[in-house]
Amino acid sequence: MKNISVSIPGGNGRMGRTLLGLILDNPKYKLVSSTCLPGEAEEGIDIGLLVGKKKIEKSLNSCLLYTSPSPRD
Repeated sequence: MKNISVSIPGGNGRMGRTLLGLILDNPKYKLVSSTCLPGEAEEGIDIGLLVGKKKIEKSLNSCLLYTSPSPRD
């Protein structure tokens, strides 16, 4: 079965962090990206570290144009 790709806006908020942690723990889902507002303190932080898990090499971004990989990957 193919993984479900997910993008979470507001990943640095309480609900966003909760959702990110649940997504990272569930093999059914593939985290594609997570965003925050420009200038937020958490911008650029690795998403795994943000939610208290191991580094996943994807960072919290303020613009979907600069996230990778593409949601179509």
